[in-house]
Amino acid sequence: MLCGEPTDNDSDLSSIECHLFISASHTGAAHYAYRFDDGETFDYKNGKRTAVTIQAEAKDKRFKIDLKNIQTGYKALNMRFVVYGEFSEINLTVGERETTLAIRKKAWKFAGKNLTPKISEPIEIG
Repeated sequence: MLCGEPTDNDSDLSSIECHLFISASHTGAAHYAYRFDDGETFDYKNGKRTAVTIQAEAKDKRFKIDLKNIQTGYKALNMRFVVYGEFSEINLTVGERETTLAIRKKAWKFAGKNLTPKISEPIEIG
């Protein structure tokens, strides 16, 4: 999902929020592949695109996220993670590097309902 509310049709696909709807009782992992390029040319055929595979799972009050298969042939990806439920932190692995992301509550309205997910600070990949 793009960050913020759009005010025009100009979309920056290099800055996104990754909304994770996984309950703490769910077993197993969810997988998603995100890719973007300039959207105007066929340069992606020559490697000019950015891609990442996201693997996420809930463990107790923590979210575990692994970012794999990272390709940054187009430009860097800035992403924030948005989690729903009673989670206290996100454990993030990017390649061999592990880190813990703090999360804070964020109120927003979606489909006519008030929601209070938790959101991380942005990270840059690439």
